[in-house]
Amino acid sequence: MTKWYLNRDPLLTTEHIVRNKRYDGWSHRDVMKLIHIHSDEPCRIMYIVYTLSGIEKVEKLFGSKMKDVCIENSDETFENKQMKFIYNFLNQVEGIKRMDVSSLRYEIELNRWGHEPEVIPREMQRNPIILTSLVMNLPLKTILENTFFFAKNRLFCNSSSGVGLWEYILRFNNTTLLKKSEIHPIESFIEYVKYSRTAINILKLQNNIMKKEENSVTELIDDKLKISIELQKAPDNEEVIIQSTVENEGELLSEETQTQNQNDQKCNSALSDKSTENQKSTVNLKKSKNISTKGEKEQSKHDQKSLAETSHQENQGEQQVQLVDSIHHLSTLNINTRQINPESTEETVEDVTQSKDNDVNQNQPSVLFLIKPLPKIVDKLTTFLSEDLLKKTCELLNPSGLHIMIVYDGRLGMKKKMCACSRMLSVHEAITLITLSLIYPEKLENKPTVYSLNSSPTTSKEVEIDYNQPLTFAYLESILFKTPDDGSDSVDSDEKVISEVYPQATFKWAREHKKKFDVFVFMGTNKMNLRLFKKIIKGYQTHFKNPVKVIIFCLNGKHHEQINLGRGNTLFIIGFDKNVGKLINSFIKGYF
Repeated sequence: MTKWYLNRDPLLTTEHIVRNKRYDGWSHRDVMKLIHIHSDEPCRIMYIVYTLSGIEKVEKLFGSKMKDVCIENSDETFENKQMKFIYNFLNQVEGIKRMDVSSLRYEIELNRWGHEPEVIPREMQRNPIILTSLVMNLPLKTILENTFFFAKNRLFCNSSSGVGLWEYILRFNNTTLLKKSEIHPIESFIEYVKYSRTAINILKLQNNIMKKEENSVTELIDDKLKISIELQKAPDNEEVIIQSTVENEGELLSEETQTQNQNDQKCNSALSDKSTENQKSTVNLKKSKNISTKGEKEQSKHDQKSLAETSHQENQGEQQVQLVDSIHHLSTLNINTRQINPESTEETVEDVTQSKDNDVNQNQPSVLFLIKPLPKIVDKLTTFLSEDLLKKTCELLNPSGLHIMIVYDGRLGMKKKMCACSRMLSVHEAITLITLSLIYPEKLENKPTVYSLNSSPTTSKEVEIDYNQPLTFAYLESILFKTPDDGSDSVDSDEKVISEVYPQATFKWAREHKKKFDVFVFMGTNKMNLRLFKKIIKGYQTHFKNPVKVIIFCLNGKHHEQINLGRGNTLFIIGFDKNVGKLINSFIKGYF
C-alpha cells in the first residue's frame, strides 16, 4: 500500500485521492495513518499533509513558497512546477466548498468540473439544480457510470414529475455522441443491475443475518429494511437512553421514520407536562411481574384518555393526531406509562398492569427494530437501461468479419450461480450478454455458431436462433436456457453433485461437421474440464491449417487449470465486469 501512494505520479495520485475518497469504508486518511506513510519528496509531502491535516496545513507549509513559482518560467525546476500544479489543484477543489449553487452550476456548464462530479461536496450533490446541471453537461459515459449516484440523490424520484428522469434519458438520444462515447451494451446492463438490485441485495444479506439471531419477540418482515436500536435500562425518573447500531442513522432512516420519532418526542413532552401538573405521570421502562385486575385496566384506559384530552388542549388540531399515533407506537414497543407522585411512595395503577410474559432482566438492554421501506425503483429507468439503451448500443457495434463459435454451459443450474466481480449478476445473464454482443453486429450470412454444453457430451447440441425475431436480451435468454419438456436438469437440484462439462468435445464436433472457425469463445464455471485443452486446440489448427484464437470465461471465479492457459492465442478471463465486452473485441482484433 505504501508503494501505491509513493511510486505513482504525484499529480495523478493527488487527483485519485481527491476524487475517490473511500473504498469499502476506508478513507485515505485511515490508510495513511495505518501504514505510517512518510516521504522526503516535497510533491508527495504536499498531498500526504493535505490528506492528514487539510488545506490549512498545506498553506502553512507551502503557501509562501508557491507564490514565487511560475509554471511558464522555463528556468523553474520540474519539481517546483509539479508542486505548483498540485497546489493549484487542491486550492481549486477547496474553492468549490465556498461556492454557492449558481456559481457551481456555472462552473459545471463551462466543463471545468462537470467531468469530475466526485470532487463536488456531498451537500451540493444533493441539490436538484446541481444534479440536473451534471446530467446536462457530463459526457455520456460518465453519466451512465454515475447512474447509481444520481439515484441515491433522488434525481429519478423528485417532485418535478420525472423531469430529472427524462433529462437523463434524452441525453442518450444523440446517436453521434452515443457512438463517440463507445458505450458497450454490457456496460448498460451492468448499470441496470447495480441500480435495480442493490437494495434487494442488501435486504437479502440483512435478512440472512437476522434470521440467524434467536429472537422470538421481533417479527421479521422480509420486504423491509430493518434498523436495530438498543434501549438501555435507565434509572427511575430518568429519560430512556436510545443508541442506534447504525452509524449513518440520519441517512438510513426514511422520512416517515423520522416523523414518527418526532411524534414520540412530542408524546414524551406531553407526558412530562402532565406529570408537572398532576404530580403523577412519567415515562419509564420498568416491567412489573404483577397481573392487572379488571378495575386497574379500566383505570389505565381512563389515564390514557385523560392524557389525550390534555394534549388536545395544549397542542390543538394536528398535534392531537400525532400524539394518539405516538401513544399507539409506544404501546407496540412495550414501553410502559408509569404514574408517580414525587411526594408519596404509594404505587400507582400503572405499576401493576404488566403481565408475566413481559418480564425481562432489568440489567439487559432491549433491542428495538425500526422498519424502513425499500428504495423506490423507477420502472421507466430500468426498462431504458435493460432494453432501450442495450439495443441502441448493440446497433453501434462493429462487425468483426470472423467466423466465431460460441460455446457455453447450457444447464439451468447457471441461473443459480453468481458471477465473480459482479455478484448481483447471475452466470446465465453474463452468458446471454456476451452472446448477444457477439451475434448482433454480424451479418446474417456470418452469424456465429452457438453450441450448448450439457452434463453428457451426447446431449450437447447446436442452438438454433430465429433471426426473424427481434434479437433482444429476453428472447436470446429464453433460447439459450430453455427448460426441457421433461423437467430434467432442474434449477432446484441443490443437493446433487454438479458434474463437469467438456468443452473439448466442441472441437470434435466442429471437425466432424467440417466447420472452420477463427475464434472460439467458451463460457462456463469452474465445473469445466479443461485437461489437455491446449493439445486439442493444436490438433484442430493442424487439421484445418488455420490459426485460431480462444477465449475462456470462468464466470464464477478461479479455475485450477488457469495457470496452464491464458498465453499466446488463448485469453483466460475470470469473473465478469463492464470491461469484458471491450476486452473481447480488443483480443479478437489483435490489439494485444
